[in-house]
Amino acid sequence: MQLMHHVAEICGFRRLQIVDARTQGQSALLEEIVLLLRSNPNIDFRTGQFRPYAFSIGGQPAPKRRAISRQSLCEAVLRYDEDVSLADLATTLRSRSDISLKGQDRIVYVIESEALQSWLLNPKNAALLIRGNSEHIESDESAISFVAAHLVQSMQKAQHTPQLIDLFWFAKQHQNKYSDADANAHGIIRSLIGQLMYAYGEFDLYFIKRSHATAIRENNDMKTLCDVFDNLIYQLPEKTIVFCVIDGLSCLEYGEKHQVRYLVQRLLSIVKHSNENGSIFKLLLTHSGGAFRAARTFVGRGQILDVPEDGNGKGMGFTKLMWDGSVGDKIKGLSKRPARQTIE
Repeated sequence: MQLMHHVAEICGFRRLQIVDARTQGQSALLEEIVLLLRSNPNIDFRTGQFRPYAFSIGGQPAPKRRAISRQSLCEAVLRYDEDVSLADLATTLRSRSDISLKGQDRIVYVIESEALQSWLLNPKNAALLIRGNSEHIESDESAISFVAAHLVQSMQKAQHTPQLIDLFWFAKQHQNKYSDADANAHGIIRSLIGQLMYAYGEFDLYFIKRSHATAIRENNDMKTLCDVFDNLIYQLPEKTIVFCVIDGLSCLEYGEKHQVRYLVQRLLSIVKHSNENGSIFKLLLTHSGGAFRAARTFVGRGQILDVPEDGNGKGMGFTKLMWDGSVGDKIKGLSKRPARQTIE
């Protein structure tokens, strides 16, 4: 029986490959067939391939090789430094004193928007791009970045349970590619993986082979880095909510247009496909203004909030009370309630 079951799985997988090849531009019926075949829990929904741990010999799980340690992965392979992202967060939060009254009105516009509320409270995966339209990007760019930083800070304060995980990166703090090893797209995903590794301590790292470690350490291979990140996200347990906040990614597009676009596409692919373990992934990109070509990938995949130059136009400024009422208190609620429950 076990042999027959194994043969049936292989046949099902071959059939999946055939159907995938023939469903380009075909009817919704064929798409439903693909979804049915991919419902096999041993098949990765995103790739159509068997998961690394799905194969068995004689009906028994295949023996696992020795997994790399968390410390080795973070320090020797990723070269992850926890202090870097935390220092960037502190620097961005301090920028509040430099934000003009008009910039503060943009902050209020964002935190009171339906788009941000929907992103926060959606009981499913969600993606949001907050796109500022500042005419003075160089001198008054901190308003949108401050929103990102304040969101991260509120999430950190709410992390009294392992249910809520925040991952973040402030790209504008890393723009000199000649003196900063993190001034690139692979620096972002390396940090996100490192942050995730220290936020949740129960990952099984069996899937990381020596070839993967070499590709990351020596070549900064983006595909391998994104594959590792995907695998970790899909290992998270039910009711875990991951907030991934990246600010100012457009500043890297001049020299890394394709890498930046690839990173955004891969993160959006996580949003698109629900985790069978029941965890939730929420992606937020914030952009002060100017060109951002990778934002085109959000069309049809995520929500876009365009912030007007004068914000809400009321000239009342921004206060902590406004933040707590619109955002802070709701983030606290997320850390206390089941992830699948919508918060009013």
